[in-house]
Amino acid sequence: MIKTVFSLLLFLVCFGGTAQVINLQDSLLTSKGVAGLSFRNRLDSIRKHNPQFGFFVRSSSDYGISGDMMGLLVVWQGDTLFYLCPDALNPSQIGGFEILSSRFVCPSGIRVGCTVRQCKEINPDFWLMRDFYIEEEEFFDLKEIRNQYGGSFFSASLRFKSQVEKRVGIYKSNREREKTARFSDAGIKSQRISLFRIE
Repeated sequence: MIKTVFSLLLFLVCFGGTAQVINLQDSLLTSKGVAGLSFRNRLDSIRKHNPQFGFFVRSSSDYGISGDMMGLLVVWQGDTLFYLCPDALNPSQIGGFEILSSRFVCPSGIRVGCTVRQCKEINPDFWLMRDFYIEEEEFFDLKEIRNQYGGSFFSASLRFKSQVEKRVGIYKSNREREKTARFSDAGIKSQRISLFRIE
């Protein structure tokens, strides 16, 4: 009897036996995850325990993530919620979230779909930086979420689509880490929020 209970507990600990149910009432973005899901949850378990959601296999490269791994795009009643990016070391688990819906919000009130102007109203220190890995994007570091993690091994950013010849931000030079608080169009909307553990 004791062996059976111990074996069951060991299985649950090793293989994530708890149901990983998506909770749309939990709309706050944190360094732990979103909608009741967290990093290292198993992708197959999420799919199994949430049959009411639409799951579509998509490549991580569709979201500017290197490695071309296959993750899950999650849809609820026509609303594209988020992309669950597989972990680079263990592709069966969540390594990152690409938040695609405005239903999820940062503690400050910033969310997908906020314009540059709205972000500046929420956070007067709002700035953008070019992404040198994804040339057509600019981003704002969401320290409010990143600092919850308590270390430098976490990335949280608000992402804007742009064009090389027409950036959202106005930059003085071509330096890699240059930030700008001047914008070509304050009405441009953010496209997504990226949350990643870097370990």
